[in-house]
Order: sequence, then C-alpha cells, then structure tokens
Amino acid sequence: MSAIADRQTLDVYSKEAASYATRDRKERADGFLDPFIAMMPAGAVVLDLGCGAGWAASVMQERGFDVHALDATSEMAALAQTKLKRTVRVASFESVDDVAAFDGIWASGALLHVPKAEMPALLAKLSRALKPGGLLLATFKSGEGEARDKIGRFYSYYALAELERLFGAVPGLAIEGHLQSTGTDFTGNVNTVYALKARRNATA
Repeated sequence: MSAIADRQTLDVYSKEAASYATRDRKERADGFLDPFIAMMPAGAVVLDLGCGAGWAASVMQERGFDVHALDATSEMAALAQTKLKRTVRVASFESVDDVAAFDGIWASGALLHVPKAEMPALLAKLSRALKPGGLLLATFKSGEGEARDKIGRFYSYYALAELERLFGAVPGLAIEGHLQSTGTDFTGNVNTVYALKARRNATA
C-alpha cells in the first residue's frame, strides 16, 4: 500500500462513488475552478489530480483543455472515464513522475488526504510535473493536525500560515496567493477551505 493512499479513505470513496456523482453540478465550478481556468492558456494541458467522478475535468474539457485525469479509486475513475470519453488513470498521487508536462495541476479535494510527512516530497514531484510557469492549485480544509472524519476519511488540516510555509519550501515553486471559501462537505460539516496557488518558476 502506498504511504499516501490511505486504504480506509479509498474504501469510503469506492463505496460512495455513485453518491458523489450525484453532487456533480456545473455550479460547483464557481469559486475555485473558474479562476483556475482563467489563469490557463488556451488549449492548456492540465492534470486533474484526484479527479473523482470527473466534474471538474469535464468542465475543463468543455473549455478546450487537454485534460489528463487521475484518481486512486477505480470506481471514481470509471465514472470519470465515462464522462470524459478518455482513459482515466487509476493510481496514487506519488505515481506522478512527469517532467514539465502540464500547464496546470488541479488538485481539489485531493492533497488534503495526504499525510503531512509525505507532502514535501509529493509537492516537489508536482512542481517538476509543471511546465515552467505552470500553475498548481490545491485545496485544503482549515484546522490543525491529522484526523479521520465521521465516515472514516483521513484528513490533514492546515492553518493558512502552515500551508504557506509548506509550499514556500518547495524548490522552484512560488506562491501566488490563495482563495478561500466556506462550504458544506459530503458529511454535512461546514468547513473553511483554502485553495493555494503556486507557480513553477519560469526558469525552473
């Protein structure tokens, strides 16, 4: 088992894949995805990391992007593949070993499941996968420490300053700021969510 892919968390997503797909609404693009899309060049090559049922990937595909989707749960990947009409890779996040391949990496609701000890190495991998000048947007729930929610999913919670230190320590990656929203998650909890924006240096 991968050090990043928590088995209990994956089992929850496998079991609830169809239910997650019913929350697949275009209006969810408002908030974080639309600003991300606006920062991409025309025809951008984008990695949707932890694509779930493919709601964001489908929006980006409709905007003319070349979307490469990956999810660690085969049930989610199958739903996304049906939606996108292209292969969705089933793999853990640390399997990303591309170099200078993507104009953008969209990691919404993905890296927040990664243990904090694994984050520096994973962020370095994602930075290398970006083209020079490419953008990473990743979302996290506000809080402290690591814990499981009431349905068993593993989360790493962060204060904004902690995220800024984490991203700021990645060689070749420069923080461009963050977006913030409040929303209700799958369990009904209301959360503050940060979306960190970081760009690979143009000369990296």
